[in-house]
Amino acid sequence: MLNDPWVVKYAPKTVDEMVLDSDIKDKIKHWIKTKDFPSMTLAGTPGIGKSTLANILLKELDIEKYIVQSCSIDGSIEMVKTRVNDFCQMVSDTYKVVVLDEADCLTNNTSNAGAQMALRNIISESLNDTRFILTCNYSEKLIDALKSRCPVIQLKFSTKDVLIHVLDILKKESISYTQESLQAFVKNVIKPKFPDIRSIISHLEIMSSSGTLTSGTIDHSDYAEILQFIHESKDIMQIREYLLNNEDLFSGDYIKLAGELFNFYNGNPKEMMIIAEGIYKMSIVLDKEIQFTAMIASLKGLA
Repeated sequence: MLNDPWVVKYAPKTVDEMVLDSDIKDKIKHWIKTKDFPSMTLAGTPGIGKSTLANILLKELDIEKYIVQSCSIDGSIEMVKTRVNDFCQMVSDTYKVVVLDEADCLTNNTSNAGAQMALRNIISESLNDTRFILTCNYSEKLIDALKSRCPVIQLKFSTKDVLIHVLDILKKESISYTQESLQAFVKNVIKPKFPDIRSIISHLEIMSSSGTLTSGTIDHSDYAEILQFIHESKDIMQIREYLLNNEDLFSGDYIKLAGELFNFYNGNPKEMMIIAEGIYKMSIVLDKEIQFTAMIASLKGLA
């Protein structure tokens, strides 16, 4: 029988087990204690624990719920107007909960009553007996009317919090380590991957497979695959769709991905200048994904 991978084995089952800012923990625990909570948007980069926190809250309260696992698969207005609305119309003895994972992928076409606008109306009509939990990587992609009805809670924690969790796992797994190997893990894994705790734990398991934490660097093969796809594809929308569906491979860090792309095109001055300008623009805008896509369009001679 195969053992569970560490990301599964050490997946938090309670709020106290989560690597999370203490203020946010206290807020969630208060809602669990009072058995009531407001509608909200849990925001943060991939792997930070948004869906995990939503699931813990729902499990603790044990209430009727409807979950859309990924709006990136179906974020259409039809899904909102039928499946979500039908659930909200159901009669219930207590309040119900709708969870929309990756809600920033809901269509936002105001001229054609997009899914976000439709959801806004449904939330307004269901205030008495329905709560909504949205999760998203980029809260700036949500319309203001949704963020007003489902205020944003930005999940956060420090590298110190992650290190404490890492040390706890090493202790439970009886993994030996030296101060040198631990410092190397912080430098080569925790800092580059932060705050993607899911990825950090996966690397911890790999680097501890011998029973001793080894000093090593991250394999950047994930980037190699992405960079090759960007280089070979001539369809800008295909590239954008690929990146949105595979943000976990680069932790949704478009600036870092652009830096890797800069190194990929090393020796090609024109391409390097376009990427350098793109990195600068990404550093001063909210929606880095859109700016990255514009940079790729320019790189491909499409802009």
